Amino acid sequence: MCVLLVELSFLETLEGKSNLHRTMDEKDMTKLLEKAHNAIVLSLGDKVLRQVSKEKTTTRLWMKLEKFYMTKPLVKLNFLS
Repeated sequence: MCVLLVELSFLETLEGKSNLHRTMDEKDMTKLLEKAHNAIVLSLGDKVLRQVSKEKTTTRLWMKLEKFYMTKPLVKLNFLS
């Protein structure tokens, strides 16, 4: 999943809206976050999707997936520390 996000240039979206490029306007940031969220959701199987379907933001979705399936985080989310 992480490789897909890097390939699509969405990895930075995992840190949330506040950490995206300062030069982006609000509309572009929202569009980028939606695309990243959709890329993750489209990559999930039905069983996994049922477990995370209530998460509406890319960051929360990624955190929930890490909680269920990772022994250690792949991406350090700065705003949570």
